Amino acid sequence: QEVEDEVFEAIEANLPGFRGTLEKRGGRSEGCATFWREGAWRAIDERRLEYPDKDRRVALVHLFEGQGGRILGTANT
Repeated sequence: QEVEDEVFEAIEANLPGFRGTLEKRGGRSEGCATFWREGAWRAIDERRLEYPDKDRRVALVHLFEGQGGRILGTANT
């Protein structure tokens, strides 16, 4: 989800049991965010991809391990 700093912090503060990461677009206050339930998933890899364009858009890619060894990959822009 695309969010600004203040919104990201408010979401984190009001979602107990969840964790989030935010990757900002180059030099801007907004970025790409991913949230997940800590008790159900553990982040085992995280990558930032930056598009080679003038807008400096970013993608956030995660690999999670869940209960029972389940693996989940996510990507958002």
